[in-house]
Amino acid sequence: MHVEDLAHPDDLPLVQERLRERLAGKIDSLSYELRALRKTGEIIHLEIYGSVTLYEGRPAVIGTVLDITGRKKAEEELRCLSVAIEQAAEGIMITDPGGSIQ
Repeated sequence: MHVEDLAHPDDLPLVQERLRERLAGKIDSLSYELRALRKTGEIIHLEIYGSVTLYEGRPAVIGTVLDITGRKKAEEELRCLSVAIEQAAEGIMITDPGGSIQ
């Protein structure tokens, strides 16, 4: 299976460009994020790592694909919380369970 088979249509040009750059020797390895579509149509976030190898005498990219959907959701929630805290008119203090100010 190719990453192109997984990529969200809006991210397909990025995938194709990164692959062309790697196969042309412009970059040493692949490392990027993209959106993908599950068979159900659900959008997920993937992190791609890859490097060039020879396959049947031709250059090919072999790599790893990680589902980072949970991490992306947590990052977005943290961003929202950070904005809310920055815009709060009240003072905010963070303490540990024992009451020590962190």
